[in-house]
Amino acid sequence: PKGLFAVPPKCYLHHQASFIPTFFPEGTKLGQDADFFYFPPFASKPELGTPVLGAGTLAMITKDSKAARAFIEFLKMPLAHEIWMAQGGFVTPFKGVNKDAYASDALKKQGEILANASTFRFDGSDLMPGKIGAGSFWTGMIDLVGGKSAQDVATDIQKSWDAIK
Repeated sequence: PKGLFAVPPKCYLHHQASFIPTFFPEGTKLGQDADFFYFPPFASKPELGTPVLGAGTLAMITKDSKAARAFIEFLKMPLAHEIWMAQGGFVTPFKGVNKDAYASDALKKQGEILANASTFRFDGSDLMPGKIGAGSFWTGMIDLVGGKSAQDVATDIQKSWDAIK
């Protein structure tokens, strides 16, 4: 996110995961130097409400046991989330947690955005091969915001897919 903090700024918008504050310059003030906000909803799809794009942590039992089932039950409790929240690097949509457990103001604000979202969608780029998700797709989204046509962006991304088949 160096471009956000350059003088003059080299960019004004940066799409990134919840860990991005770890890369902010020391002394960055949330709400003054950088902030987080809902990604704008689709004007033509008001039924989507206030969407959030993200990733998720999944827990599953691979060998059934009483201890494994007890651990899954523990993960359903606010305390489990609050312990994780206090460690940093974790936001939760669980509405029963104490929001003061967040390790930082940045995570607290991100957690509030997630908890108040009416729609959540997984970030598909996380599941794409690196050359696409962190390559042509990433660049394509920047190009789209910069004014390149959706068709041209889609064509460029498809060329990348075709090259790795």
